[in-house]
Amino acid sequence: MKKKVLALLLMAALFCFAAAPALASPAQLVYIYPEDSGQYTWVLDVSSGSVSTDPIFIIGMDTNYQVHELTEEEEGLLLWTIPSSDAAQFSNGQKTYTGNEPVITVTGRDENITVTCYYDYNQNGIDSSDISVPIFLVGEHDSDAHLNVTGITITINGEDVDDFTMSNQTINRFDVSAATGGDDDTDVLKKNPSMVHALLQALNTHYGAGWTATNVDMMSEGGYVSDIDGDGSADGYWLYEVNGADPGHAAGAHQLHPGDVVTWTFYPY
Repeated sequence: MKKKVLALLLMAALFCFAAAPALASPAQLVYIYPEDSGQYTWVLDVSSGSVSTDPIFIIGMDTNYQVHELTEEEEGLLLWTIPSSDAAQFSNGQKTYTGNEPVITVTGRDENITVTCYYDYNQNGIDSSDISVPIFLVGEHDSDAHLNVTGITITINGEDVDDFTMSNQTINRFDVSAATGGDDDTDVLKKNPSMVHALLQALNTHYGAGWTATNVDMMSEGGYVSDIDGDGSADGYWLYEVNGADPGHAAGAHQLHPGDVVTWTFYPY
């Protein structure tokens, strides 16, 4: 009986030993993204000095399009890069960071700091180093604050929402949370008017003061528009362009400049 038990234990040990490399091998992923959707964009006030983000934790989506929590080995394949800028750095002071949960320190005023995380997987002929996610940061400073910006043209192209264009508008800086009925506006510019300010002001001018407080919903800490009077995430999505181009990051963190031409369009599924 003891021999049989020992034999079974030996077989189990051999099985575990043989299976360990397969279980530990890195996963092939089709997408990586922050665990917290609000961490795609950060708006930080550096008026009183450097400000650091919370740790950013990346998870993935496997080839079956299921959520995949990265193992310690897989986290080691994450490679972060930061622009050659004096306005931001990783907490270790370097321009690159390997692993998960980095902390990024914004040291100065900058409208466009894009940190990119890559999942650097290359095994058995599969290379997924092109799988990446950008993290967009803005540093705001009192010395570069503006109450308004002039000469803005804004167009709204909706489905249920009216289509209209307003030219030569002066867009003001205001409390976005109040203008949307209390939505989280953590990652909306506070010292300068943003694309979200332009949208909300145009809607309130067109429909009447206070209209957006009950008819507009924001998500991802104010970075994105999820719904305008029924045109929303249930059946489509809103995108914005500035001067005919997609800036590629959240509207709440994109600063307006004099003469900008802004277009907001709803795309139904």
